[in-house]
Amino acid sequence: MIQWFNMIRTISASSFSAYLACPKYYHYLYLTQTIPPPLSDIQGKKGQRFHFYLDRHAKGKLNSLPLGESSELENAWHYYLQYIEPLQDYPTQSEWQFHIPYETVGEKVILTGRIDRLFFTPKHLIAIDWKTGATEGIEWIHHVQMRFYAWCLWQMKNHLVKQKYPSFKTIETRIVNLSQQKEFVIQFNEKQLKGFASEFDSPFQRMNGSQYTFLPNPVELENK
Repeated sequence: MIQWFNMIRTISASSFSAYLACPKYYHYLYLTQTIPPPLSDIQGKKGQRFHFYLDRHAKGKLNSLPLGESSELENAWHYYLQYIEPLQDYPTQSEWQFHIPYETVGEKVILTGRIDRLFFTPKHLIAIDWKTGATEGIEWIHHVQMRFYAWCLWQMKNHLVKQKYPSFKTIETRIVNLSQQKEFVIQFNEKQLKGFASEFDSPFQRMNGSQYTFLPNPVELENK
């Protein structure tokens, strides 16, 4: 069994949303690892490939899709190009990863994640999560993840400004489904962003495996 108290826990947007969805599922998947992660289906692999194309384009290494891609991805690509056109002149980051030390009550953790695209505009910082394929029924998971990302970005505000990025007082999160050509936008002001600490602290503490009161399946642990 994992000795959680001897390790610095990492909390990602995915693990955080998994915990909110079902604490026991989070426990088995992330802490004891007694169930396998969900298998990537064809649609998931297609999405990963398309994200690779978007990242290459953002870094100036790809101008068009490779030959032979599906009409679905071709349409998504054209929508993507139209979507980012108004943002092209702003400082940007693609596939931006972060690791933030954070202290809850009596414990230090590391907040981790990777944001598909950032744009630093004069009005606010825009964080974009690209989606392909169907997202019906799981929208709330994506919304939790974007709130998590917005709060983490707020924690890193001073660091970003030191890196010569423009300062910001608001963060706008956008979930953009390129296949369905629609977006979901939420803007967070300074007061909301500061208030996330009290909102997230309690679940962060409860995600600590050593604090669980239920007993995991002993057969699963024994097989582990």
